[in-house]
Amino acid sequence: MIFIYEKIGNWSVSKSVGLRFFSVLLLHTISETLLQVVFPDIEAAFYDHSEVQAIMLYVLRHYHFLADVDRSFRKTLRSLAFMPKLDMLTTIDRFYDADHELLQKLFLFEENFPSGDYSDPSIVAVLREVGLRGVEDVEPEDLLESAATIQQLYGSAVGNSSRMKQLVDKSDALLEYLHRHKSRLRAICSGTDKTLATAMADICWVRSLATRPVCYPQSVRWHGGSHVFFKPSEMVVRASINLVGSVQPVVAAEIYAEVSMQFGWDQTPALDNIVAHLANVVSSYDPRDKVLFMEMSRSIYTELSAHDSAVVAGLLNRHDILMDWIWHGDGFTRPSRMVVTPPFTDLRPYVYSLPTEMSVFADFFTSFGVPAVCDVLQVSVAVSGFDPITRTSCRPLRIGHTRLTYSYHLNRKDPPQCSHCDCALTVKNVLLDCDYYRATRQRFFNVSTLKELFDTVSARDVLGFIRDVGLYRLI
Repeated sequence: MIFIYEKIGNWSVSKSVGLRFFSVLLLHTISETLLQVVFPDIEAAFYDHSEVQAIMLYVLRHYHFLADVDRSFRKTLRSLAFMPKLDMLTTIDRFYDADHELLQKLFLFEENFPSGDYSDPSIVAVLREVGLRGVEDVEPEDLLESAATIQQLYGSAVGNSSRMKQLVDKSDALLEYLHRHKSRLRAICSGTDKTLATAMADICWVRSLATRPVCYPQSVRWHGGSHVFFKPSEMVVRASINLVGSVQPVVAAEIYAEVSMQFGWDQTPALDNIVAHLANVVSSYDPRDKVLFMEMSRSIYTELSAHDSAVVAGLLNRHDILMDWIWHGDGFTRPSRMVVTPPFTDLRPYVYSLPTEMSVFADFFTSFGVPAVCDVLQVSVAVSGFDPITRTSCRPLRIGHTRLTYSYHLNRKDPPQCSHCDCALTVKNVLLDCDYYRATRQRFFNVSTLKELFDTVSARDVLGFIRDVGLYRLI
């Protein structure tokens, strides 16, 4: 009892609390008093936080003595909310063992470890025995909170290299943990009907690859840069670098198959992103990286050829620079200057034959107008720019008399209306005004009057536009 009196004298508790505790000790053993009186008083918030800490530090320092007296002591202590976290008292099993390096990085900037006097190694050893969580015990909700913490602190870390490095370490640790415990991604987060992977998909926490890999052409835009973290739903893995490296962030880490599947990184990037990347590749060609451009083009064509050519054509039309988009061996050209079978003589740069490395895409390119063989007319058009067929075909457009817009006179009907914009269907409406054809029109020309059109735009481009909007047979 002298030992107990000495300890009570050291507690920073109010006089009434000390007297109450002292009087009870006269009637019960220490363990019984703790279990039957003190612990219930803690649960009932009879003591303030500093008093609780003083009591519980004493309990923890003498844990083994107390646990030997009563076998239920450990179980009761494990369920007792006495450890401070975010201005609240919570149970031991809401904290993690800081002895594990991965957990230290994973929970940076979070109150998930014993702190203050509870972080003393001798106290931590007891807490570990009673119920601290280990590396195998991390709950999905805590992983989700770690991701949210990265997103929350990212803005304030910009310009602070030390803080940013800590967030990078936290992000890498989170991804490493998910690689080691893949099943967590399929777990349902409490309070929601979402899996952890789904809940994390729209949080900005995954580190992107900042510098382009050696297999990526130096002249092509790289999406990496000053922005460090992105949402998983916005990103691709390294296998997709050749497809969208200039328009989508790439995950910095190597990703295991199951993790990739959970975040949707095993799926092919969106087709419009692939075409946008192709536009960047075409406009950035540098012959010094010819082999890299060839490999990148092959990767892109492989994906494009898996889709309907009409859908691909519609996306190509959105980019003015994609007139020349077919690899010819040392750069890019347009379908009208490419043939599948090599011509009778070398006609470069007027006509190119499909390179051997691209022969697997012959059918795909043919659907965009690449002929199987080169004929004399194609050569004359490529060399001189004169095409008697297009010149003749453009005449009805020049004078405004086409079957589409003028046949109503012969049939004695009312003037036709444009089905897209409810305006009078005229040559000018089709060539210049109708918004429905704007995307296709901008691929071939950008003028404001018919005079400017026929004076400055080639007949081939005028008819190319008419063909692409499906009106060529109605001229």
